[in-house]
Order: sequence, then C-alpha cells, then structure tokens
Amino acid sequence: MNEIRSRLIRCFKAALPQVPEGDLTAVRQDSTEGWDSITTVTLFALIEEEFGIPLDSTNLENLESFSRVYDFLHRRLTS
Repeated sequence: MNEIRSRLIRCFKAALPQVPEGDLTAVRQDSTEGWDSITTVTLFALIEEEFGIPLDSTNLENLESFSRVYDFLHRRLTS
C-alpha cells in the first residue's frame, strides 16, 4: 500500500470510526451512515494536518468519497 493511501486511511478512520477499516476505501458521503457536515469538516481538518495541504470550500464540494480525496491528494503530492 502506498504512503498516501495509508495516511489517508488513518484520516478516514479517525473521522468515521464506525466504518470497518477494510471498507474505508469504498466510502462515499451520500451512502455512508454518519458522514454528515461535521464529519466532513473533521475529515478535512485531519487531512490538512496530516498532509499539510490547505483545503477550501471548492474542495468540499468535489471530495465526497475516499477515491476522490485520494486522487486529489495524489495529484497534489506527486506533481
């Protein structure tokens, strides 16, 4: 597993502790119980702290799943 993915899994696990770790990479905001606006803010704060990348309201609208957040981070960190 690559470093970005494992660090991101830790962020999602902290924000969504009710989701089994093996399911975290498949989570989507619209289909994950408990993923509400507070969870989104918490998740983004964790990601900002973990990766040192500021996220703004534009990002909030587009990053509604683990895979989209991962793709965003991968582009930002490996470019």
